[in-house]
Amino acid sequence: MSEEIKFEVQDRLGRLVRLREAVYQRHLPQHPEMTGYVEEAKLTIAEPDFELIDEDSSTNCYQYYRKGLGRGKFKGCFIKVPVYYQKTLWGEVGEVATFHFARRLGRGKITWQRR
Repeated sequence: MSEEIKFEVQDRLGRLVRLREAVYQRHLPQHPEMTGYVEEAKLTIAEPDFELIDEDSSTNCYQYYRKGLGRGKFKGCFIKVPVYYQKTLWGEVGEVATFHFARRLGRGKITWQRR
């Protein structure tokens, strides 16, 4: 039985990134405001303003941030999408851990920034 996928998108380097429905449902209780922001999460991965990598290089986790997609009280916030990448026979594939609003960039090394 295949696992249901909420969305798939390519990151700025062309790597496949997906959000599994089970992961999405598991994180909704902590971030119920995100139900209306699935398309914005996809856009954040595909066209981020900032890309950071965790300082702990063993996790291979990238954090994507994009500002200006929130509405109402979230208007001035970033959407943050952490993605864990694994090497496969077909290259690296990313799995979205969660997505939520953030007031500022988190910890990590900036690996790319929109100019």
